[in-house]
Amino acid sequence: MSEELIPQLPPEALELLDDPRTADLKYQGPNLPRARRLLKPADPPAVGESRYLIFSPLMPDSSDARVEWLNEVQHAYALAARGLTMLGAERPRFREARNKPKVLPDAWFYMGVMIASPGVAAIMTRFDPAIQTVPIDWVFADGGKLAGYVFLDVHRAVPAYDYRRTEVIVEHDATHKFISRLGMMRALKRDLDPNLHAFREAFKLSEIFVSRELAAALLAAGLKMDFLDPATMSSVTTG
Repeated sequence: MSEELIPQLPPEALELLDDPRTADLKYQGPNLPRARRLLKPADPPAVGESRYLIFSPLMPDSSDARVEWLNEVQHAYALAARGLTMLGAERPRFREARNKPKVLPDAWFYMGVMIASPGVAAIMTRFDPAIQTVPIDWVFADGGKLAGYVFLDVHRAVPAYDYRRTEVIVEHDATHKFISRLGMMRALKRDLDPNLHAFREAFKLSEIFVSRELAAALLAAGLKMDFLDPATMSSVTTG
């Protein structure tokens, strides 16, 4: 993703760069690892406190099989940031260099958005009609196809992380201190709209959150899904 498409962190996150625990972070020289500090929150999140889980689609069994997007649009890397409207009117066409497997995953990420089965698309759009879907043609080496699968994108972006209650990793390079990534303990804001069922985290667009109700509906339909509790970033089964 190009630099202009990377969202800037909110002020409450950037304030952590002035945290006293980072005061001694200094550039260590070109041949040494960057100075790094893990900031742990004083009020950490509890497992199960969030009504949202991180959607973690299972990867296809042969995820290393070569996939060719035959009519790939310009700047396709920006799909997650710009949404599926940038695809235009032509139906996306893909060719995968393996025979069609007997068991297909119900969803996986491709170019930052989801390839979703009809079952996943139907449930997710029922919970959130704002979710974007675009039919695709996906053909395997033996002529088999993905029937009814779509590009599916949760394009609503919400500033959801409570950075004061989240583990944050601060580093110092040759010029400045910066937040390099989040740790394994993450809290969401307590005042998020309770009517939300799916959204991307506004400052970390690669992450899609779904409500526990939506996650439970996907699992109840027999769809093979995985979800992460943000408090531990570990898998959780919701009922």
